[in-house]
Amino acid sequence: MKNPNLVIDIGQTFIKFIFINNNYKIIDHIIINNNLLIKRRVLNYNIIKLKNIIILNTKKILRKHSIKKIISITHGSASFFINKKKEYFSGPHFKQKSTNYFDNSFFKKINKNDYTHSIKLEHFHNLGKSFYYLLKNKKKLKINKIITFPSLINFILTNKLFLDKSYLACHSFAWNFKQKKLIRYFRKEKKIFPQIIESGKKIGNLKKEYFSKYKVEVFNGIHDTSGSYLALKKNFNFNNSILINTGTYFILSKKVKFKSYIDKNFYYNYGADKNLYLCKRFEAGLIYQKFNPKMLFSKKKFNLTEIDNFLKNCKNLQISQLRKINQNNQKKDYFRLNFYIANQLNKRIAMFINKKKRYKIIIDGSFVKNYILIYFLKYLGNYEIYLNNGEYVNSIGAATFLINKKPRITYTKMK
Repeated sequence: MKNPNLVIDIGQTFIKFIFINNNYKIIDHIIINNNLLIKRRVLNYNIIKLKNIIILNTKKILRKHSIKKIISITHGSASFFINKKKEYFSGPHFKQKSTNYFDNSFFKKINKNDYTHSIKLEHFHNLGKSFYYLLKNKKKLKINKIITFPSLINFILTNKLFLDKSYLACHSFAWNFKQKKLIRYFRKEKKIFPQIIESGKKIGNLKKEYFSKYKVEVFNGIHDTSGSYLALKKNFNFNNSILINTGTYFILSKKVKFKSYIDKNFYYNYGADKNLYLCKRFEAGLIYQKFNPKMLFSKKKFNLTEIDNFLKNCKNLQISQLRKINQNNQKKDYFRLNFYIANQLNKRIAMFINKKKRYKIIIDGSFVKNYILIYFLKYLGNYEIYLNNGEYVNSIGAATFLINKKPRITYTKMK
């Protein structure tokens, strides 16, 4: 097999090692539960465990397959730091609670000319807050460099330090979208942030300390949202499409050109494909999990008469009317939950759309399997909906930097 590729995919739930050939066929994979969260003085990542997972499983794949190229793709909002001895440590986990005093102190550092175009998220979900925390504790923690998740994977594998634009420029309050660089407050700390380079650029080879037998090229890793952009841009015109990544949060994205002002309910995301996206975040997965803890999706197509009868009486359905899915009234509660989410999603899609244009709605992620939710969404908006049926879309998107060929991704048009 010629020049096969490894994608290391760090998600919030799983850590995946995906072995992909040059036709984008997934030949092998290793999936591990992401149990890296630990509580010390603050919530952070278990660095020793992460390092062992990366090194041991990369070696396992290398012994089994002839790998030539590696790239990583990770979830957002994760910071780390390195001291002068080149030891690395975790910054605060995004679930770590912050105080109003801390938040206000951070946001005072941002001025109107920073054009951060982000949204305020709870705890440390804004990467800039995590950077600010580390800078405030720089002397105490003996920090030499501040990095992100893809940077850490790069460093473990190659001993090279770089930052990725797609990771810095996603609801972070750290990136100036007009000037296309870090905001002024962080630029003052030039020496503490490594060089920022484009996504997917070759950064070096596996270091001999752990991988002496192998000559494998490593490429600059990316933010996971960008994986979908890369995988799908070869198949759809993003100028007339809205992408919905589904999971814990639903992320709605539309390709745009920069504007100095955007609505405060939206944020910009600089994609690894070098395009700018207007995005909106909706906590649909969290709502779904609250009322359907086992995250069960019905695989059957319900009787249309049943659905039509339900739809006659639910147009003003409120979240207060939802109940946990149970055996006694499961079908009715299941309909209510999915209709509520579809209705809320439809309202958010409407905020993106120019009514004079016809848009395609592209949906990927775990909720693609939820037939009734998609049916309700089409009923409410009469959209042209395409469903991605494949797995590991984000990993395949990252692999486009390693494979000089259009990815083969299949879609089903919702009838």
